Amino acid sequence: MNVGFVGLGAMGSGIVGRLMAAGHVVTGWNRSKPKTEPLAACGMRVAPTPRAVAAASEIVFSIVTDAPAVKAIALGSDGIIAGLKPGGIYADMSTIAPDASRAISAEFATQGLVMLDAPISGSPVTLAQGSAALMVGGDRGAFERIEPVLRAIGPKVTYVGSSGLAVQMKIAVNLLLMVEVIAFGEAVALAEKGGITREIAVDAILKSVAASPVLAYRGPFILDGKMPATPLADVTLQQKDMLLALELGRNLGSPERLRPGPAQPPKLFAMANGQAHRQRHANRRSLLWAKGARTPISHMNVVSRKPRRSQIGADSFSAERTGQRIGSVRPRQTNRQKRNTGREMAESDREAGQAKSQTKASLSRRGGKRRKNVSYQRAERADRHAPQAQGRLGRHAGAIPNR
Repeated sequence: MNVGFVGLGAMGSGIVGRLMAAGHVVTGWNRSKPKTEPLAACGMRVAPTPRAVAAASEIVFSIVTDAPAVKAIALGSDGIIAGLKPGGIYADMSTIAPDASRAISAEFATQGLVMLDAPISGSPVTLAQGSAALMVGGDRGAFERIEPVLRAIGPKVTYVGSSGLAVQMKIAVNLLLMVEVIAFGEAVALAEKGGITREIAVDAILKSVAASPVLAYRGPFILDGKMPATPLADVTLQQKDMLLALELGRNLGSPERLRPGPAQPPKLFAMANGQAHRQRHANRRSLLWAKGARTPISHMNVVSRKPRRSQIGADSFSAERTGQRIGSVRPRQTNRQKRNTGREMAESDREAGQAKSQTKASLSRRGGKRRKNVSYQRAERADRHAPQAQGRLGRHAGAIPNR
């Protein structure tokens, strides 16, 4: 079958290799031409535009970074929509917001064409092993027509439902994956802090009931010398996917209690961006912050201001801007914390002093009785314990998170 492919990054080039190995004739396009050369040497035909790819193909796949990139290759005079033949099928494998995917699909429908969302779950490693999973949303008949081609990419194919639901499922899967990998890093850091070597901690976790397929191949990457030369998923893309999950949760009215836990990873990703570690493999970032002091990440004092809603959406997301806002590690005790602690102590002293003065005045009006009432006793007790309270606050102020 004549198959087109747009977007020849790490995943795209791996998918094209599997399609050609299965006997399909592939025509491809990529924005940067050097990425087409290795595949062209293996037999892939190179087209000048996405439109030309679609004109030469019965099925066209694409996998690019975000929604604006999908719109750029799919719509417009040189887009896939302009070259796709009647009866042809376009399947986008990118991870974007479901509403954005539905909007692009609607544009294809107005031209009498079919678009499916068909995201892939896996990495170049799982793809090469033949264990990647695909999810498909959109017209059921179109899915059945391209299912044999999908199984050449990966053996695990699931039809999820109507347009946009497959990419929604992919976002949910990515949310689980990222939280799981970050928790893995926390667990290893905690074990190390207690004197267990990293190698033993990783081995024990991968033999336990907490082990999973993603930890089986990503877990060893945090050991010295095991990190691949090319990251399987860099920090910027993982942060984009996490923000997609948080935004989707807000749009769907997901229970509030489910969000605080997953809300921490974007801070870690932004910290990595701010510290020039964005090209680090996405699952080593956790131990990156524990390295040195061997302190679990959850105990580190990071700025916790929330980004504005306008900075959350995938289309307006800027890793650099977000990294500047919430991506820096603060000292153990910030100036803000010192000011807040000082205000609290001053307020406490002021209230105690007022209570003491009022009680003394009341006693004076009653003829100087020596009997102390409850308010006076409380005021004296506050004065007695003020130095001890100040010492406790001073010792622990560095662990108080910003509000």
